[in-house]
Amino acid sequence: MSDPASARSSPVRTTAEGTRVHRRAQTALALIEQALADRIGADAATALRRALSEPWGEPPSVEAP
Repeated sequence: MSDPASARSSPVRTTAEGTRVHRRAQTALALIEQALADRIGADAATALRRALSEPWGEPPSVEAP
């Protein structure tokens, strides 16, 4: 159940600077993905993206050594 007093329940408003940075990050990621596709092939890059986009479930609970 969500807590209405939690900051996480408030809407996020993006500033102009936030929009600019987001677009720049998207452009950088697209360039990196294209470079990867050039190295390993488009089919392998697509398969990798698909595998990494799958739901992984809840993270495991691991005790620190």
